[in-house]
Amino acid sequence: MMKYSIAIMATILLAGAAEALTLKTGQVLGSDGQIYQGASPETRQQLINKVQKGGEIAGVANGNVYVVVGETITFLPLADIQGLTDSTVKTRIGDRVVQNVTGIESLTFADLEAARMLSQQTGLDLSAIIAAGGLDGLEPGMLAQIQKASAETGIGMQNLLAVSTIMDSLPEDKVAELSADLESLIAEGFAEQLDEILTAAQEEGVLDNLLRFNSLEECQAAGADNCDAADRFADQNDPNAG
Repeated sequence: MMKYSIAIMATILLAGAAEALTLKTGQVLGSDGQIYQGASPETRQQLINKVQKGGEIAGVANGNVYVVVGETITFLPLADIQGLTDSTVKTRIGDRVVQNVTGIESLTFADLEAARMLSQQTGLDLSAIIAAGGLDGLEPGMLAQIQKASAETGIGMQNLLAVSTIMDSLPEDKVAELSADLESLIAEGFAEQLDEILTAAQEEGVLDNLLRFNSLEECQAAGADNCDAADRFADQNDPNAG
């Protein structure tokens, strides 16, 4: 009789606790009585195991959309995306996944896609771009400017990025002079040849000297390496020659 009475009391107490408990959007009550965001630890592990066995990486569970990336699960309450357009839903979910996986709250899915493209076009390590805090970690607005310049001139992203990086460390007067020279060459129809020259200069390790110095003497006076090689390269690849 005592056991029966205790069971009844426990049921009454649990019912009262359930009525008093209010879960916030996206929260769930685990079998251990604890409140979790998205899913309990057991459910999370089940979802990860399912994906590792070839299951879908995304789905809906406990009123949340979930996406599994490796050992990380991202949850987004369905209530947060109800009534939104498909493109907006994809953006919301994508942003949440990227931020959860990388731990960078300011990083967006669009940033990641742009970083991936930049990595492919320039050979930069994608993880390094992300670790720098996204594309803004490299230089605010740099990607958009370089993409625009590449589209307008036909000069590759990798070459424009190399030029941009070197020019960042030059004095303002040298940057203005170099910019004017490059713009002049492009305006005169030398974009394609210039792209080829920049690529060859990078491969031979003389691009930095070519952009920094106006002559062999200036290069040598600064104590730079490969001055002779840069001078020979300049003579052999002058777009204005001939």
